[in-house]
Amino acid sequence: PLDGRERIYGFRKTNYVPLYIIVGFDTKNALREWQQRLWQVSAGYLLLLILIVVMLCKHLDVLAQREKMRLLSITDPLTGVANRRQLMLVGELEILRAIRYKKRVSVLMVDIDHFKQINDTWGHSTGDRVLQFLANAMILNFRVTDVVGRLGGEEFAVVMPETDAENAAVSANRLRDLIENPVNVEPDIGSQVCFTVSIGIASLEDGNTSFEEILGRADRALYNAED
Repeated sequence: PLDGRERIYGFRKTNYVPLYIIVGFDTKNALREWQQRLWQVSAGYLLLLILIVVMLCKHLDVLAQREKMRLLSITDPLTGVANRRQLMLVGELEILRAIRYKKRVSVLMVDIDHFKQINDTWGHSTGDRVLQFLANAMILNFRVTDVVGRLGGEEFAVVMPETDAENAAVSANRLRDLIENPVNVEPDIGSQVCFTVSIGIASLEDGNTSFEEILGRADRALYNAED
């Protein structure tokens, strides 16, 4: 009442002496230490939260870099489909799975006819766009479960799980028809580029033990198709 400051009062009776002690603590000063500790704890938690967020962002960056490196290691840089190493690995795994569970699997070999002539006539940049067009057409033509890959040059292959030779031929003919329609590949000079593909098909047979065996039969079928 003298200075107008709010206080917290405590009462206590002393022992052996007829005396009451009344103590009044200034509310602002009494809570100052508690408030300081509250701010310190809050600042500590905030700093910890910032550190967690920073570490999480760094961890996500590392995961993104690892995923990018993984994709680079399994993807053909020009066409975006599986590279030869990844295709051989997936093909081998699919063959082993098909043999173990007695499933069907087929392999297609796809080759651009007279690709060297395309490069010689329109240039290598146009040849690259032809490869990219074929890769995109194959991705759109085949199922999500099928694995499209580039073996090298103008040769591609497709691993088709749960597919017999008859159904593989249907997909192959559909791809061939799609390519033989007017193709929108613009060369550096001249008119639009038109090209065709040859396709060899091979399916898992009794006695096959590896993906390379089936790929070899598909390669021979491709050679006969080109003839």
